[in-house]
Amino acid sequence: MSGTGKEKYMRFVLRATVAAVAVMAAGGAFAAAKPAKPEAPLASPPGVTFQTITVGEGVTIPGSSSSRAGSQEVFADATGLTLYYWDKDLPGKSLCAADCLKTWRPYVPAADAKDMGQWKTISRDDGTQQWAYNGKPLYTNAGDQKFGDSKGNDAEGKTWHAASLEAAAGAPIPLGISVRDVADANGQALTNEKGMPLYAFSGDPKKGAPSCGADACLHTWKPFAAPLLAVAIGDFTVINRPDGIRQWAFKGEPLYTWSGDVELGDARGRSVDKQMSVAMMARYYMPPNVAVRSNPQHGGFLVTAEGMSLYARDTTKYMGLGNHAARGGAKAVPAVGAAIGTTGCVDECLKKWRALEAPADAQPWGNWSVVTRPDGGKQWAYLGYALYTSTADKKPGDINGHDEYDMVIVNEDTKKLAPAAFRYGLYWRVATQ
Repeated sequence: MSGTGKEKYMRFVLRATVAAVAVMAAGGAFAAAKPAKPEAPLASPPGVTFQTITVGEGVTIPGSSSSRAGSQEVFADATGLTLYYWDKDLPGKSLCAADCLKTWRPYVPAADAKDMGQWKTISRDDGTQQWAYNGKPLYTNAGDQKFGDSKGNDAEGKTWHAASLEAAAGAPIPLGISVRDVADANGQALTNEKGMPLYAFSGDPKKGAPSCGADACLHTWKPFAAPLLAVAIGDFTVINRPDGIRQWAFKGEPLYTWSGDVELGDARGRSVDKQMSVAMMARYYMPPNVAVRSNPQHGGFLVTAEGMSLYARDTTKYMGLGNHAARGGAKAVPAVGAAIGTTGCVDECLKKWRALEAPADAQPWGNWSVVTRPDGGKQWAYLGYALYTSTADKKPGDINGHDEYDMVIVNEDTKKLAPAAFRYGLYWRVATQ
């Protein structure tokens, strides 16, 4: 080969080698790129709501002469009718037919319904479709007339049961870890023995630890330690840290607690470090224009996507429990919220309080329902209460409308500020989880 030929050949080989290396590097970078972290599944599909039913005979409250029955949060259809499952059904197959169908009505999915997490559509023997949750076909009961009714619970020799959320059904969970509702995180999450949420670190633990945020570090991240003899189970593994701590990891991500979480329902660490997220098992639906903000006095309260506080119109009542919206204080009563509806704020009221608009095609989902205003517009309601923003709030984080009262006082000197139908009157409270 001539000198010129050799030079051309070497240039060709060099270009080919460089190109191959570039392709390999690009391919390696692509392969090494970490995929987006998948979100936890939604707790229910569109049209399936949560309702609270009464269960048990009732127990006497210490220090009280009255008794109070227990309660249970269950799934319901879009109108609030409780959903049930039957012990005699087979996994993914309904055996309820003939006379059974006179009392128990299969819960039929919408025509465009899609499987979602633990929710699957199954085919009945007659060719129709039915929703199943965790393999259990679901039904409504002919005796239930309104939301909150649960006449089918424990019926027929306690073979029928109201269906509840089972976010961790079938998943092995190590001792010392639980799954419970975490209000600030808007769903069910992994928690420690004190009920505080666990956070998963998506960064590389070999290259650093999670940060404590831009502000002065008043709080810290603590590795969630695993027992000495702990072994991998399900999605949980154990990491041996350089400092000697054996740390639990969930789906490959190390778990931590945040010292700023002190009340049940807190998840204040979720906005501290972008690489830290609450280890969720199931998410509750939330409209796209709504978010949750942590607040030490009011718990997790609802805000618009722009951060403006959301409020509910509630009936006044003497509870002796202090702040109406504080955790452990007076709770929302969905039946009361539904009864108030949009009539709690009309005419002049709407100049100060602005309805949280919902799309025309919005439908009930989880704790959210849709109410229709007199002008035909749709409005979001949470736990039965129509939601509003206040013109008194000027910036995100303001809650200037909280505890504003419109009392019904019947005397000549006081103007009646609330409809008489609401007895003592109405007040505004920040809408909390």
